[in-house]
Amino acid sequence: MLPEINLINLGEDNYSIEFTYLFNKPQKDVWSFLTDKSLMKKWWSDLSLIDEIEVGNHLHYTDQNKNEQHAEILAFDSPRLFSFTWSMGFIKIELSSTNHSETYLAFQYWVPLITDQSHHELSQWILNLELLETLLNNKEAIDKKSRYYQIDQYVEKLIKEYI
Repeated sequence: MLPEINLINLGEDNYSIEFTYLFNKPQKDVWSFLTDKSLMKKWWSDLSLIDEIEVGNHLHYTDQNKNEQHAEILAFDSPRLFSFTWSMGFIKIELSSTNHSETYLAFQYWVPLITDQSHHELSQWILNLELLETLLNNKEAIDKKSRYYQIDQYVEKLIKEYI
């Protein structure tokens, strides 16, 4: 199921793109998949190299144009907050739970400019989080290519309303 995406104009061409996921798993389990180096590569397929997960270090990944990029870790507060630079902005992932078996993941992507290509980055992140959910719940693998296409159609339509 696709998340409800909120695009918030912060003024002067600054935007916050936000959505939440609910995982039927304890927060410690979701946090492990988000930050354990061996588990991260299972859901974040473009991730190529991970420094130690701490503020100031970097995540190395391949972008949609097959260029090597790096993201600087801006905040890391186990087991609830993980933030890093991304493209022209930054991403913040925050976990919270109301009980021991459910975890809310709040995703925020701050970007100074929404372009006609912004939907690709956001679609990839939604797909990555769906892969994370699949792994956490030991579900059958999803067809990444067709699922990405479905997500991208949805996100592109939404973002076109803002550009």
